[in-house]
Amino acid sequence: LESLGLTCSESDPCPTFLELSSAEVNNEVIVLSGNLHTSTTTIQSILLVSDDSGLTWREAHPRLPSVALEGMQFFDFSHGWVAGHSSLSLPRDPFLLLSSDGGRSWRKSSFHAESRVGIVEDFAFSSPRRGWALIDNKGSGDAGRYEL
Repeated sequence: LESLGLTCSESDPCPTFLELSSAEVNNEVIVLSGNLHTSTTTIQSILLVSDDSGLTWREAHPRLPSVALEGMQFFDFSHGWVAGHSSLSLPRDPFLLLSSDGGRSWRKSSFHAESRVGIVEDFAFSSPRRGWALIDNKGSGDAGRYEL
């Protein structure tokens, strides 16, 4: 937590909040995405899945430090995507988490090879392999404000 600028301790804990940003019901599978944060900083992402209509839950992807997960879309009962970005100082390094097993497991796919300022503003898929994403570069770099 010190790397995030937090000075929390057992005797003086930082209030921590779970923010759920997206939810999808995919047959009997429920997927929730979001992050754990304090009032000043994002601590880590969280991606939860239930295979039994919400009776039990597990984390479907390892938590990513200083990462916020935002929008989610499922094209069908197998293929889904969750948008995310690093939240250190300026939002940066936009990416998608991809699932091909109905949200039970996920893998990360970055938009850029190098670190860059930006967030996934919006995205949509018209098939399991075809879609678009609008990246807001926050006015940085040579690419202009937005990339499609």
